[in-house]
Amino acid sequence: MYLTSSQLADILNIGERRVNQIAKEKVIFQRDINGKFDAAKCIEGYYCYKLAPDGETLNYNVEHTLLERAKREKAELELGLMRKDLHRAADVESCLTSMLIIFRNRMLGIPSQVAPVIAGEKRVAKIQEFLDLRIREALLELSEYDEDMFDQSGKDTPDYNEGEETPEGETPEESG
Repeated sequence: MYLTSSQLADILNIGERRVNQIAKEKVIFQRDINGKFDAAKCIEGYYCYKLAPDGETLNYNVEHTLLERAKREKAELELGLMRKDLHRAADVESCLTSMLIIFRNRMLGIPSQVAPVIAGEKRVAKIQEFLDLRIREALLELSEYDEDMFDQSGKDTPDYNEGEETPEGETPEESG
């Protein structure tokens, strides 16, 4: 169906002058040989222009696909957390910080533990053996990984946004 600039202006609720200005730019509206406008193309083009003024073309199917992909990825991440295949970055950071602080303190404590024992020792091999033993104990403690260490957050359920109801029917503000 083809329309005049006046008819197109009435449909789009804009002035005829604006229709002619847009047609002159040849971006959204284009006249056919008779000087009329293809109604379907012009209406679609105008609303895409109004909804995405930065030049992006909006396509419901593309946007819907992107939304569904994001939902799927979020669900996969939540499932990974529940299965303990994934850990929250904050939990990993907290766990590693704790492990490294304990290791650091253990390493710094070695001289005070070892000094009284090796003070009178004259054999270098015996001193090295004793120091080696203490260092290996500290390293062994550092290497002992326990996956429950990453469960420090106490979060076995997904986070709830403000205003959403928790499974018990109360909002997070009421429950916490």
